[in-house]
Amino acid sequence: MPITYFDQTFSSGVKTIVDDKGWTTATAQIKWNAFASTPDDTELTVRLDPRCPREKLRHPLFGGLYCNGVDVSRRGPLHFEVTADFTSPQYKEANGEQQGPLAQPTQVSFFTITSEEEVDEDFNGNPIVTACGEPIMGITRPISDLGIRLQKNFATFDPASFYTYIDCVNSDTFIGFSPGILRIANISADEQFFTDADGNSIPFWSVQVEIHARKPYRTTAAKAWWKRYRHEGFYIKSGGKIVRAVDGNKEPVSQPVQLDANGGKLSDQTQSTWIERQVFATVNFASMGF
Repeated sequence: MPITYFDQTFSSGVKTIVDDKGWTTATAQIKWNAFASTPDDTELTVRLDPRCPREKLRHPLFGGLYCNGVDVSRRGPLHFEVTADFTSPQYKEANGEQQGPLAQPTQVSFFTITSEEEVDEDFNGNPIVTACGEPIMGITRPISDLGIRLQKNFATFDPASFYTYIDCVNSDTFIGFSPGILRIANISADEQFFTDADGNSIPFWSVQVEIHARKPYRTTAAKAWWKRYRHEGFYIKSGGKIVRAVDGNKEPVSQPVQLDANGGKLSDQTQSTWIERQVFATVNFASMGF
């Protein structure tokens, strides 16, 4: 059912917040009362009304502010309150002139990503096996990566160019991390607008890149993101041929045997050979422009 009544009840002035680096953000808020036709109407009914504000909508009075969030709350059976928050891109005053968002430096934040992963070696690098050399499965430990989020404003954004960086590992030293440690996990970009001192609406792109830094596990930094597995199987190389591994009774083994790097059966089955394989491409992270 349609919304029968949608009327503005409040409009704040512009408030400004200056961070510790001298960048200013302007904010404002507008509220409306909305009344539905029946108690069955929901918040979604209000949001679908054409009079309800949308995100990225320009403020009706302050052209440099754009809507960055809309809240719809039920206040009664038919009554809803709609609140829209507006904000400006960050800017700075320098030498008496306003600097736009493109002058803002790269913003960096850090966080931790932890997952529970199965492991096949102990702390000293010994295979986790029984006294008879059989692998023990299901032992896990927390694996934590350092998350890094970069944000920077660009005049333009080329999706096809940034797309090539996703799921790639750094080939260069980037923000202090040596090659191989970093992997790009996520890239997002939002088009925004900035009103300059002459009242012109200038578009720009706020680009965020999420990077995961992996601590090398039983390997080198350059291979931090390589896949690593125990070299084992039911077949071995013997006498130049590939044959089925057999036990002491010459019967085919029921458990995989440990292999050396060339596929031969290790004489000591309590030891293991580990194989590493590259699964991510490497790219120069500095070329992103951060």
